[in-house]
Amino acid sequence: MKEITISQESLDAFRSQSECFLAEEEEVQETASIEDIAYENGLEVIETTDQWNGYPSHLRKAIIGLQSFDEAKQLAEQYGLDIEFFERRDGWQLYYRTGNTATEPIRPREEWYKSDDVHFYEHQTYEEFRKWEIDYYLKDFTIPSERRRFIRSQEKIYERVKTLADDEIAVFFGDDYYETISSESMSFYYDTRLTVIGLIKPLD
Repeated sequence: MKEITISQESLDAFRSQSECFLAEEEEVQETASIEDIAYENGLEVIETTDQWNGYPSHLRKAIIGLQSFDEAKQLAEQYGLDIEFFERRDGWQLYYRTGNTATEPIRPREEWYKSDDVHFYEHQTYEEFRKWEIDYYLKDFTIPSERRRFIRSQEKIYERVKTLADDEIAVFFGDDYYETISSESMSFYYDTRLTVIGLIKPLD
C-alpha cells in the first residue's frame, strides 16, 4: 500500500480553516435571534418588562418552555444567553424581568404558600410516615378521642402520599389536599403569580 504523507504546511492550513469555521459557527449562534433560537428548539417567546408591576418599559424578548435546567444550561452556553427568573401575574400581558440569575431548578418551599398551615409530604413508606407524622405528635394529645381523630386524619393524608412518585410533593393545608407539584421544576404558580426560569440575551 502506498504511504500517503501530508506536509506540515497542509496540516496548518487545515487547522486554520477548521478554526475559522468554528469561529464563524459560534458567531452565528451568538447572533441568532431569540425567535430563531426558540423556533429551532421548540420553545416559547415572551415579551418582558423591567417594571415589577407589569407596566410596559424597556421591552425585551425572552424564551421559556424549557423542560429541564440541563437544557437551559446547554442552550445558554450554545447561544451566549443568560438564565434568569421571570414573573407574571394573572391578567398581565408581559413578564417581569427580575434580573435574578437562576443557578438551579425551582425547588418549592412551604413558605412560598404564605400559610402557617401548609405542609409538604414526599413519597415514603407507611412505617416512615407513621413514625414522623403520627407517633411523633401523639404526645401532644391527652384525650383519647382526639388521638383517634388525629390518627384517622393522618392516615387519610397517607392515602395520597403513598401514590406519589419520587420526584413529587403533595401539598396540604391542614388536613385538606391542595395539589401535587414537582420537587424540581422550571416554573412555579401560586396565588395568581407564575415564576418561570427562562433565557434572555445579555445586555451589551
